[in-house]
Amino acid sequence: MVWEIYIFVFSGLFLSILVLIYFLVEMESIEKSLNKETFSTQHELKSFKFKFL
Repeated sequence: MVWEIYIFVFSGLFLSILVLIYFLVEMESIEKSLNKETFSTQHELKSFKFKFL
């Protein structure tokens, strides 16, 4: 019973960490592509970031 709880908690933590890493990588790639194409100023990029986060 106790081990099941530990396994559940650790798998949840592991999954959340993976999702966080994936999200950060995606944000960086989106940032780079948008930086090349549309965004001219850093202020616009920051406001765009805050909308997503």
